[in-house]
Amino acid sequence: LRKRAPIPESVTYGFLRRFHAPAAACLVPTESMRRKLSELGFGNLVTWTRGVDRRQFRPAEPIGLDLPGPIFLTVSRIAPEKNIEAFLDLDLPGSKLVVGDGPMLPELIKRYPHVHFAGAQTGEALARYYASADVFVFPSLFEGLALVTGEALSQGLPVITTPNSGGTDILRDGVDGFIVPIREPEAITARLLQFHADRELLKQMSDSALEQAVHLNWQGCKDRTVAAVREALQL
Repeated sequence: LRKRAPIPESVTYGFLRRFHAPAAACLVPTESMRRKLSELGFGNLVTWTRGVDRRQFRPAEPIGLDLPGPIFLTVSRIAPEKNIEAFLDLDLPGSKLVVGDGPMLPELIKRYPHVHFAGAQTGEALARYYASADVFVFPSLFEGLALVTGEALSQGLPVITTPNSGGTDILRDGVDGFIVPIREPEAITARLLQFHADRELLKQMSDSALEQAVHLNWQGCKDRTVAAVREALQL
């Protein structure tokens, strides 16, 4: 609901309460969402982290873009809550690459003529766009758990994202990338310039991202789901 229309939080959470009340437990994808719902009075919350399809998002060949490096990538629905402009407004060396579609795309194409917009991509083509970049940036203001973060890690991309994206549940801050505060583009700039100046750090975090991605498979998601249900039902 939050992705398709600017529905007030009071309406959204009121809708959720109708389904939560009779449930033995409510599975939530991230710890940050669990804390948020707990503050609003929801109980019986179990954190359950989703996975990434490792058959589709295994290390791929770059797609062969004629862009000066380094390449900074974001993959997202182009909508206000994704906060894409916080990334596009940054003054950085290299190139900005945006993969995705959404209601703001025509406007942003006009406003940012020097940004490469690749439109919506899926499957092997999407994996190759990840593989073509150096760093993944995802400055979202609100998410459950952004699957694109795990997809980026699976291609060995260090990730810069916010605590509101669910990244803290699958990303090791300072190891696979960095968690930065929302609405602080200067923090994103500082980390990107750090990567640009320290190629050894970039390589270390890229290797760490690949290691972390091994744990983000759907079999692991299945195991976590079974464990969460057993915990909720006290089996």
